[in-house]
Order: sequence, then C-alpha cells, then structure tokens
Amino acid sequence: MKLSSFLTPLRLLPVLAAALLTIAPNTASAAVTVFNFTYSGALFGNTAVATGKISIDTALLPNPGTTGFDVPLSPIVTDLSLTVSGARSGNGTFGLADFEGWLWDTGGQTLDLTTQLVDQISDGDFNLFNFSSSHAPAAYGPLLLRADAGHSDTMRLTSFAPDSASVAPEPSRALLLAAGLTGMMLRRRRK
Repeated sequence: MKLSSFLTPLRLLPVLAAALLTIAPNTASAAVTVFNFTYSGALFGNTAVATGKISIDTALLPNPGTTGFDVPLSPIVTDLSLTVSGARSGNGTFGLADFEGWLWDTGGQTLDLTTQLVDQISDGDFNLFNFSSSHAPAAYGPLLLRADAGHSDTMRLTSFAPDSASVAPEPSRALLLAAGLTGMMLRRRRK
C-alpha cells in the first residue's frame, strides 16, 4: 500500500470533524420543542382567537405531572409569543415579559409530546397567568383564557401541537449522513 493512498483519507478528517461539530449543538438543544397553540372563543359565541408559540424544554417538563406558577417561566419555558385578535378588548401580541406564570397539568396521564396534546388531556390543564400590570390574556379555568387581563372574551384551548420545523434531527441520523458523505468523498478520490 502506498503512503499517498493512506494520507488521502487523512485529508478528509477535517471534513468529518466539521460535520461532527455541526451535530454537537443539536444534541444539547434537542430537548427544546416549539409548540403551536390556539385558543378560540367560538364555543362562547365570540370571535376572539389567541394563537401562539411556546418553546418548552421537554427534558425539564414533568410528564406525567404538574408544574406551574413559575416566576419567571424559565427555565422550562424558553420563549413565548401569543397574539389575540377578534376580542372586544385586549387584542395584541404578548410575550414572556407579560406573564408571571403558567400551569402544566397532564391530569396524571403521560402525554405523547410529538402529536396534538389537546386530544390527550381529559382532566389536565395548560394555562397562562398574566402580570396584573399587563393586558395579556389571563387564565379563567381549565384550558380557558380571557382576553384583556381576564376582563374580555373567553377562549378555550383548541390546539396544542409541536411545530414540525422545531423537531431537531436525531444525532444518530446526522452522524450517518456525515459518514455517508465522507464515504462518497473517499470513493470519488479513488477514481
């Protein structure tokens, strides 16, 4: 075997190292999942709707279990954005700074966090608690929010599901891809 044929694969080591370094951040943040949620006032005869996204570190989330009233919402909730529209008052966009706490209660059930959660919750709750100085919507009952700090239209949680774009690739798949690309490069160099 020639020394040059042995050295050619060694030249590809930086490429493989770069691929592995690209994968490493995904493994550290793999537990954070973005969920899309919707509250609707239709059940109560109003046109209020609240839509939003919440980023949750699912490694810290009790499932089954209950957590909540965390002040601040972190470290479990890493980001939150909620927009209310169609309400008599309290329309607008609200974020983490508008809420002092939240409630996560699985009702004793283990939830499948990869699919629609509303259909899985029978006795549980997901809710947000606004700061008294904020006009953000406020918890009103299980799975219920009221716009304008609890003084306007009532809305019920109708959807709570993971955002498909927030699902990080599994490290094993990314490693397989890196190995495959390296193999293709080695094969191409031999020809």
